[in-house]
Amino acid sequence: MKECQLFVPVKTFLEQAGYTVYSEVCPFGGGWRADVVGISGKIVTVVEMKKSLNFEVIHQALQWKPYAHHVYIAIPRGRKWIHPYVKKLLLQEGIGLIEVHPPNHLTSEPFAAGYLTPKLTRSIQSDLRDFIGHDVLANPVGGTNEGGYVTPYKRTMEQVKTLLRRKPRKWFSLNEIIEEVHTHYHSPKSSLAQALLSLEKDWCETKLENRRRYYRYKEGSQ
Repeated sequence: MKECQLFVPVKTFLEQAGYTVYSEVCPFGGGWRADVVGISGKIVTVVEMKKSLNFEVIHQALQWKPYAHHVYIAIPRGRKWIHPYVKKLLLQEGIGLIEVHPPNHLTSEPFAAGYLTPKLTRSIQSDLRDFIGHDVLANPVGGTNEGGYVTPYKRTMEQVKTLLRRKPRKWFSLNEIIEEVHTHYHSPKSSLAQALLSLEKDWCETKLENRRRYYRYKEGSQ
């Protein structure tokens, strides 16, 4: 079973649990993206899909823990049993496991079922809802490298960059940026400040003055 064949059963699994589902979400650029993101109210769930359960996909899942309340790995149900050490590791890290079953005498289509329930992460560093354009729902071929990327984050940052470029010597306060730029963030002050400080430092420089942070376009940046 290919990774892309896991998507529809996983999407159905999440939708039956009350989630709106997005695929190939690329919040931070650089090619780092989540195979599937489910949104249900304030709860964000990420699912990484792989053809087999290995340490590569476990590492990928662990990387999403700071950004999602629940993290799953989805794999095809196989004949091999899950090694007790791997199961123990998933339980310790709070990573859930979804198995996608092949068609059987009850259904003509593959279906997903929960094998391990993930732990709830109550406090996350950054809310993936801030990076999702809600007019772009899951594309039908999740798990591929073909399109479907959700990049409202990039659009916001291009607006900020354009604003700062207009006056390259001016230091902008966060309030001045928010007044000029229509962001996609639910909480623009904290989310935008964190993004400019940590993710966009290649082109955005900052300074603290009287306990207030200011931003300007870094000279020589592209």
